[in-house]
Amino acid sequence: MTNKIQETLVNKTILVGITYLDSNYEIVDKKTFCGIIKSVNNDSIDIRINRTGEIFSLPPDVESIKEAQKGCYHIYETGEKILNPDYVSMWEIVCSE
Repeated sequence: MTNKIQETLVNKTILVGITYLDSNYEIVDKKTFCGIIKSVNNDSIDIRINRTGEIFSLPPDVESIKEAQKGCYHIYETGEKILNPDYVSMWEIVCSE
């Protein structure tokens, strides 16, 4: 991973959506949060969640991070409104049973 990618992403705001699916591809849970990208390396993309201050690690797949369209994003689970995040990243995770 290049320093240029790291410099571009670190300290930027990201909105993350994760959908957890069972082995039949039925939705079992959803998680959405906004945070600040704290580090990007070959092991993970670490994000400090705004609401809790916790660090959440994503796989080091920078291709999954896209520039966000300008606007107000609403996180329904928490009622948070996020204005103009820098990036978005959406994931589907299939859980084995």
